[in-house]
Amino acid sequence: MLKPPQTTTQGISMRELAKLANVNQSTISRSLKGDPRIHPDRVREIRQLAEQYGYRPKPLRSRKTNTIGLLVTSTDANQPDHPFINRVLLLVEQALAQRGMHIHVAFTPRTTQDAITVPGMIQENRIDGVLLAGHPDPTLVADIQPYNLPIVGINDSAKRLGIPTVRLDARQAVKDAIKHLHELGHRRIALATHLLQYTTNHMRHQAYRDTMVDLKIDMDPTLLLGDLPFGLEGGALAIDQLMALDQPPTAILLGNDWMAMGAMQALTKRGLSVPEDVSLIGHDDLWFCADPTMNLSSIHRDESELVAQAIELLIAQIQSKDQSQTPEERFVPAQVIWRQSVAQAKR
Repeated sequence: MLKPPQTTTQGISMRELAKLANVNQSTISRSLKGDPRIHPDRVREIRQLAEQYGYRPKPLRSRKTNTIGLLVTSTDANQPDHPFINRVLLLVEQALAQRGMHIHVAFTPRTTQDAITVPGMIQENRIDGVLLAGHPDPTLVADIQPYNLPIVGINDSAKRLGIPTVRLDARQAVKDAIKHLHELGHRRIALATHLLQYTTNHMRHQAYRDTMVDLKIDMDPTLLLGDLPFGLEGGALAIDQLMALDQPPTAILLGNDWMAMGAMQALTKRGLSVPEDVSLIGHDDLWFCADPTMNLSSIHRDESELVAQAIELLIAQIQSKDQSQTPEERFVPAQVIWRQSVAQAKR
């Protein structure tokens, strides 16, 4: 039997209460907040123990460190597993430096299949708030919340995470791209993206479906691909699948510019030309899109604005005494940058 902890005038800690109840700290936090996912009997037991041993949640800290933590979930324990996160990391560092603030960066596993732990920068009160990136499991948010730190999610959904978020929104850009392709005579228009578990990819797929309805074009599910590998390999695989159709597309929107490059290379190997045979549109508008050898049309996303708004939202939380508001969700719109990879549909 676990020996009851010795109480002080301040009561026991959450860690001690968790040991006493034989649960993890996130279950303690959820139970005390009345999370419906926790069985009522368990909630009652934990609340009784909390009252019995004088547990009190940590008060909001008054000392500021002038430091923000960037917590990135990744399949790699030591570095980002996606180029987008590399760009976000650099932009956050630059934006905070301009404000005279500092940054701590930490990585943690993305899924609960691995051992997700709250990093030391949070446990040791070395930061004033957390920017969360990398499509984390929502349970990570619940594990952080007991530390009473403001949190803002970068390029994620407030509904999914239950915290304020800022998200890149390419829906209108996708609609604009498809409508312009339609004006150029394209009717077989495909969309091929990376993992659909990512909120932004799901939004693009929905925008594609909505636009097809608006244009009164019958939806062909074979033209809508998801969960492809990121990068050149994913673009090549998209071409293999789409060009094998009885009626291949004449225009393709790719989930990122690297996929678009892979698609362009795969089309060239098949003896097809861009844009004469197939029009291509990438996503992200990376540096090589404007290169004369590429001239790739692409959907431009303002990642600097994404980071700036996330930091602004986080600082507003840090300065606010009321952390109980409904999580705010902001969207940063995108736009199509047209280049020479798009042309009139071939007749």
